[in-house]
Amino acid sequence: KILTTLAAFNGTPSFSWMPDNRHLLLGVQPPEGATQLWMADTRSEERYPITSGTESRGFPVVSPDGSKLLFASGSASADIVSVDLATGEVHPLIATDRYEAMPAWAAKEPVMAYTSDRNGPNEIWLHGPGNSERPLFTSRDSLGAASGARVMGPAPSPDGSRVIYAFANNEIGSDSLWIAEVSGGAPIRLTDDSSAGGEPGAWSPD
Repeated sequence: KILTTLAAFNGTPSFSWMPDNRHLLLGVQPPEGATQLWMADTRSEERYPITSGTESRGFPVVSPDGSKLLFASGSASADIVSVDLATGEVHPLIATDRYEAMPAWAAKEPVMAYTSDRNGPNEIWLHGPGNSERPLFTSRDSLGAASGARVMGPAPSPDGSRVIYAFANNEIGSDSLWIAEVSGGAPIRLTDDSSAGGEPGAWSPD
């Protein structure tokens, strides 16, 4: 077995051998963000990135003499839109070249929570009156700087004061539910059974 320190965040990476029979060019997808190309030494296990950015770069193929490289490149984004149920008109609400997804409204306040990778890792953001925008917390606060982790399915309480969300750690294969105060403070874990799924939660009407 080689590259034992390479975490399989999203499955086995695509790869291509270098002519020296020692180095590999890898297409590695991190827990959050686009697939990028890395060079890896199969003996020392040292590796370093050779591309970066929001555009995906994977499935590398090195030429026989090692002087050229082919790879697949692509990008994807998701936007949040508002639909008028009376007229069927669609209006962009949050539309950028990054990934905004999983929106949910508070039942009794004009507050919406959603996920976004605008800062790189997946984060929960709040959208309020007057198109105000702010993160519920930073990715380091929410993920504890853990690699292979992400937040999903934010759901604001009816009064908009709290948000429940799912926290998934892809590296160790566990997930849980957490709750955070919109006003600030450290998130609190709601479920403590690592064998139970931490699927996104929902609030009762009251």
